[in-house]
Amino acid sequence: WKLSQKQDVDWGSGISTAVEGRIEKLDVLKTTQSGWEKFYRDRYTVLPDTNERILATTVSVVWKLSQTQDVDYSSIYMTLLNCVYDGFFGDPKMGKYSPGVQNTQYLIAHRMMVLVPEISEVSMVLPNIHFLPCNIPAFVKNNIQFEDDVFIPTDEPQGEIRCTLKRPTSFRAKY
Repeated sequence: WKLSQKQDVDWGSGISTAVEGRIEKLDVLKTTQSGWEKFYRDRYTVLPDTNERILATTVSVVWKLSQTQDVDYSSIYMTLLNCVYDGFFGDPKMGKYSPGVQNTQYLIAHRMMVLVPEISEVSMVLPNIHFLPCNIPAFVKNNIQFEDDVFIPTDEPQGEIRCTLKRPTSFRAKY
């Protein structure tokens, strides 16, 4: 488990002009309640809908604050980290279904903006890490059947899913 917290402050004329916070290297593996369905389809679509899929990624979040005075940075960080946890996993007893990582990503970013009014912008990057079903030859040879119960991770993510939400200027918190 790797996680880093970082706050960048850019000082201009002795007054803080920009503050960015980050959550980096948060590995997520969701093996239940994850699908890939109800997505936009066109003539190039080849993937069928599924309501059972492994969701794996390494979360990176960057947020910008529009207000820099009297801000509890640690509280903001923990609030946003909890948004990520809740967005992917939900209540430990019930879980939370994800119809697709893009949907979950947007809902997490939106929740961050709702809960932390000091944020003017939040961006998330989620590399899509695929796990492919595997038939182990020794099991097949001995007539042991699996129904997509064994998965092998691919070597590299096959793309990055990016999302940025910004508040309209008129809604930003004032200094």
